[in-house]
Amino acid sequence: MQMGGGMQQMQMGQQPDSLNRQNSWKVPRDQWYENRMGPGEIGKQNLGNFIKKVYAILTFQMAITVAFCVGGMFWPPLQNALISFMRIRYGTLLIFIPAIISLCCLQCNKANYPLNYMLLICFTVLMSISIAGICALYQAAGMGILILQAFVITMGTFTGLSLYAMYSGQDFSWMGGMLSMGLFGMIAFSFFGMIFGFSGGIFYSMFGVFLFCGFILYDTSRVLRIYGPDDALIASIELYLDILNLFLYILEILSRGNSD
Repeated sequence: MQMGGGMQQMQMGQQPDSLNRQNSWKVPRDQWYENRMGPGEIGKQNLGNFIKKVYAILTFQMAITVAFCVGGMFWPPLQNALISFMRIRYGTLLIFIPAIISLCCLQCNKANYPLNYMLLICFTVLMSISIAGICALYQAAGMGILILQAFVITMGTFTGLSLYAMYSGQDFSWMGGMLSMGLFGMIAFSFFGMIFGFSGGIFYSMFGVFLFCGFILYDTSRVLRIYGPDDALIASIELYLDILNLFLYILEILSRGNSD
């Protein structure tokens, strides 16, 4: 009965679901978890294709962000617009809230093409505007060279940690609980700092650098061991956010050192 149904689908010009999944670098979920970490060629091919897709999406996201940042630093109309926006009180909420909404919608529609990619682009553009605004402020203050330095250090660190997580054979998924506690601690510290007017200074930024270095190892390990065939967009977003946060904390450290 199943074979007959499959033949009818082929005759009607429709491909079976398994073929559609393979054509988009996906395999059925049961086969995925059975083969992805196995020693056979099927497992290696499934995992290799999935990793390629994740990092292709991540490269696309970074290209959008870099384009916005370069425009915000060197194209006066965009630079002025971004600086004006960044000076609006609570203006960051105008980006943060839609970004969270688009991210939640993406989580619910991660396998719904093309809506998932539209939501990905929306989220990436919103985050790019925020980062580009910071870059525009630094450029206007005559510290644009720090942007380049922070970017080079960030990408070098990300590449090194990612390669180590991939080729060391170690599983870093055990770090999830500690990293979550560290992140919530930083959020709480920042919240009370705004209320009571204190700052962690350079030590806060250094802790942020170490925290998101840990997240890079953790999220890369999840790409290798945890994520399913429909999770490529979510995996790329997590790595993308790791890069952005690491960049911002490195930039903060460099700017403090430059002001001393």
